[in-house]
Amino acid sequence: MSDGEIVVTNTRFVVPGETFAMSGVTSVKHWRTPRKWLFGALSLLIGIPNLITGVGLASDGTSTGPLVLGVLFSVLGVYLIWRGRPQSQVRLLSASGEAKAFSSHDDAQVRRIINALTEAIVFRG
Repeated sequence: MSDGEIVVTNTRFVVPGETFAMSGVTSVKHWRTPRKWLFGALSLLIGIPNLITGVGLASDGTSTGPLVLGVLFSVLGVYLIWRGRPQSQVRLLSASGEAKAFSSHDDAQVRRIINALTEAIVFRG
């Protein structure tokens, strides 16, 4: 299997920056990290009320501080929620332990890689 820079053969598994020998791999595991949303949600809880208050104060011409804070916290919250989306990982198990070989937000790609690695292990015998 060849998927861009990722190559799986019966003898090796190549990912960007690293090559694994398939002779030492005993099994393959799919791992999914949970979504990390807490700090993004807290930032939004601070930012949205400040944004609403800031719009009112800025239209009166009294202060733009809450508006700026509201925009900053809201943008930060959206960014943290976007960045905290779950990742899928390929983990290789061998006699020497477990290694995280590849991770991506694309779950379908990770599953294709795991299927190819499983076939390579079965073919190796």
